[in-house]
Amino acid sequence: MIQKGNDVREFANDAKEKLTKAVQEQTNFLVDAVQSMTKKSDDEAIEVLEDAKQTIEELSNEIDEKLAALKNKGDK
Repeated sequence: MIQKGNDVREFANDAKEKLTKAVQEQTNFLVDAVQSMTKKSDDEAIEVLEDAKQTIEELSNEIDEKLAALKNKGDK
């Protein structure tokens, strides 16, 4: 029983690290895109920022769902 709990905890930590890395990579990509867009028109920059906001929200929701699933799995 203890081993199963440790396995779930380890899996959750690995998943958290992977999701954190994915969010960081996406954030870096989006920041680079926004910086390159500042040289273009304001409308294009606003569009990139809106896309970035949506992507971050989607990643945040995905992280929340994965962590909830892991928690539920660990509670069983």
